[in-house]
Amino acid sequence: MGVAEEDALKVSIHNIAKEAYELRMIMRKSKEGYLCRKLDVEPGDAPSVHSFESWVESQAVEGGKNNQGGDQIAYTLFGSLIKSLEGRDIVLQKAQVVLRRQL
Repeated sequence: MGVAEEDALKVSIHNIAKEAYELRMIMRKSKEGYLCRKLDVEPGDAPSVHSFESWVESQAVEGGKNNQGGDQIAYTLFGSLIKSLEGRDIVLQKAQVVLRRQL
């Protein structure tokens, strides 16, 4: 990677972080009840994606191709965006997870 490419990458990462911070501040000030929920997967624990299908979406397979995925979650890429409304949670954006490779 050249110096120009590295500088462009640094600028891109900085902009993403800045936008994420600004979004978080908007969410924090909101009285609407927005929250981000991350599925915490502990080493050795492998919950089924079907247990969380209402707020989780698989994006890839760890160490394999998409057609090699089982139903066990390896880890979370991005948490879900949820809005609490009148005592119930509405999923605005599902969490993105990576599945374990099916052997």
